[in-house]
Amino acid sequence: MRIFFRTALFLSFIIFCSSELYSTHIRAGEIIAKRISSTSLTYEFTIIGYTDTGSEVEFGGGKFDFGDGNIIDVLDESALSAQKILLENQVALNLFKVIHTFQAPGRYVVSYFEQNRNAQIVNMENSVDTPFFIETEILIDPFFGLNNTPVLLIPPIDNGIVGIRYIHNPGAFDPDGDSLSYELVIPLQDELNEVTNYRYPNSQEFYINGFNEGREGGLGPPIFTLDSITGDLIWDAPGAEGEYNFAFRVLEWRKVGDQWFKLGHVTRDMQVIIDASDNERPLLEVLDPICVEAGTLVRDTVSGQDPNFDDVKIEAFGGSFEFISSPSTYFPNPAIYQKSPGQLFFEWQTNCSHVRERPYEIQFKITDSPPYGPKLVEFKNWQIQIVAPAPEGLEVIPQPDRSAQISWDTYSCDNAEKIQVWRRIGSFEYEPDDCEVGIPEGSGYSLVDEVDGNEILLTDNNQGKGLAPGSKYCYRILAEFPLPEGGTSYVSEEKCIIIEASGPVITNVSINETDIENGQVNINWIPPFEIDTTLFPKPFRYRVNRLEGFNSDNNLFKSTILLDTFFIDNNLNTLENIYNYQIEVFSNNDTLSFEESHQASTVRAELSGNQSSIEIFWDFDVPWSNSSLRYPIHYIYRNNVNGSNPADFV
Repeated sequence: MRIFFRTALFLSFIIFCSSELYSTHIRAGEIIAKRISSTSLTYEFTIIGYTDTGSEVEFGGGKFDFGDGNIIDVLDESALSAQKILLENQVALNLFKVIHTFQAPGRYVVSYFEQNRNAQIVNMENSVDTPFFIETEILIDPFFGLNNTPVLLIPPIDNGIVGIRYIHNPGAFDPDGDSLSYELVIPLQDELNEVTNYRYPNSQEFYINGFNEGREGGLGPPIFTLDSITGDLIWDAPGAEGEYNFAFRVLEWRKVGDQWFKLGHVTRDMQVIIDASDNERPLLEVLDPICVEAGTLVRDTVSGQDPNFDDVKIEAFGGSFEFISSPSTYFPNPAIYQKSPGQLFFEWQTNCSHVRERPYEIQFKITDSPPYGPKLVEFKNWQIQIVAPAPEGLEVIPQPDRSAQISWDTYSCDNAEKIQVWRRIGSFEYEPDDCEVGIPEGSGYSLVDEVDGNEILLTDNNQGKGLAPGSKYCYRILAEFPLPEGGTSYVSEEKCIIIEASGPVITNVSINETDIENGQVNINWIPPFEIDTTLFPKPFRYRVNRLEGFNSDNNLFKSTILLDTFFIDNNLNTLENIYNYQIEVFSNNDTLSFEESHQASTVRAELSGNQSSIEIFWDFDVPWSNSSLRYPIHYIYRNNVNGSNPADFV
C-alpha cells in the first residue's frame, strides 16, 4: 500500500489483525518517538489510538505534523482504516508508524489531528464537531546524545462507576532511564486551542445529588488529581453517568551535574465512560519498596481480592519487563481471571545492566469480573532499587614522599563508568543499610580522584603537597555508572594508613578573639616523633609561619625561634581574614630547618540569610578530623537573642 503526501517521507504501518473490522471512534491516544539512527536525526514515530468499538467512525483520516514544516496529509482515509487488536471494555488498539529525518537539531512538537470526537462527551461543548489532537515534544541536542520519549505501557481501557473511585496509571517507562513527572492539561482541538468550555470531571455541575459528599463513601467533595511522581490519576468519585475526557502529560527530565533539563513530553488524551452499578472495587496488596544488590534474584507474590467475590485478574507492568537482558517475569502470563482471592508471582534475576539511580516502578493492576455492568480496577506501585555491589580488595600502601598507593580488585560490573576514591582523616565505622549507597553524608570523606571503571590503581599525594605527617588516612572506594541512567554502588570497606611523622604535627588552631584589629589565634603542636635524633639532636626549636587563606603558600609572617610547642598570634584581622599555619623545626645549634609540619587553617564560619532562617556553614583545611564518632557534635552558639545583652551567647 502506498500513500502520497507533501514531503518525501517513508510511512510504514504496523497492522494488528482480528477476525473482523469494527467501526470506531478515538477514545484515547498518544505519540511515541524513538531515535533510530546514531548518524542522522532520524526518528520513528508511533501514533497510537485507542478506540471505542461501538462507534461507526473509522480511525484515521487525519494529518501528522512533524513540527519542522513537514505535514503528512492523509488523502485516502480508507488507507488508514487499520485492523485492530481488541482489548477489554469495547476498546480496540490502532497504531501506525512514521519515519522522518530532521534537518537540524532543535526542539520539535509533533502532533496528530483528526476529525471528530464523539457526540456524547459531557465535559466539553459540542464535542461532535471538536477534533481530536495530541502532541509530543522532543529535544534533539548533541549534548544529550540519542534520546527516546517515554513509553506508556498501560492502556487506558477501563470504565468507571458513579460513586466509586476511578484510578488510572499510564505505566510510563523511559528506555533511557530519564526521570519522569506528570501534569494535568486541558485536551486540545488543535495546536493553538483547547477544546471549548472544558470542565474537569469533578466540577460541581456533575454532582446533582450532593457535591459536598461526592467522594467515595461520602467523605467530602470529589477530587480529580494526578500524582506528579507516581502518575496515579485519581477521580474520587464520578458523580453522574456519561463520557468524560481529560488529558495529561508525561514529562521527561535529565539531570546533568546539579541542573535538571526538560527533554520533552508525551501527551495522553483519553476518555472514560461512567455508568451506574452496585459493583465494588477490588483490593490489591501493597508491597513495600526494596533495595537489592545487582545479581540478586527478586521473588515475591502479589495478592488481590474482590469484596463481591467476583473473579479477578492481576497484571504487572513496568520497565523491568522491557529488558533484553534478563527481564522480569510474572505468572500467570498472559494474565487470566481466577477465583478471588487471586495471586500473581513475580520474579526477576537482576544483573549489573539493571543498575540505575532511580528505582524501577512496577505497576500492579487488578480487574474484577462482575456478572453484569462495568469492571472496576485498582493499581498499586512497587519500587525496586537495583544497587551495584561494593568494589572489593581495597589495599592502601605507604609510598615515599608522604604518598599512598591505593589498589583494588577489578570491578565486577563492567558497565561502571568510574571508580571514585574517597579519603578522610581518622577512621569512620560504617555499615550501609540496603538502600544506603555511596559515601554517607556528614561522614567527613572527601573525593580524592576518580579513574575509569576498568582501572585498579591510584596514587594519592594530596595534589602534590604530600599527606600530613602523623595523620591517619582512611580510604573507601565506590563505583559510578554513566548517565542518563546513572547509579552509585555500595561503598567499599575502609582501609587506613598512618603517615610517618618526621616533622612537627599541629594539633590545634583556634581563634581566641574575633576582631578586625585585635584578633588572636592560638596554635599548638607536638615535636617530631619518628626522627633520627643522632642526625638531628634535641632540643628542637621551632618557627611559626602564618600564611594567607586556607592552604596557600603566601607567607604573611614568621615568628622568632621558639622552644615552646605553642604560640599565640596577636593583632590579627580574624573578623575578615582566614589564616593557615606551618611549623618549621630546627635541630640543636642548627640555623636551618630540617623539616616542616603540614599546614593547618583556622575555621571559617559564614552566614546566609533566608526569609525566616539563617544558614550557617563552615570550612577548614587541617591535618586532623573535625568529624569523628568519638566527638560527633558541633555546638553552635547565637548571641543577641533578645537585643538586651549582645554579649550573651545561647
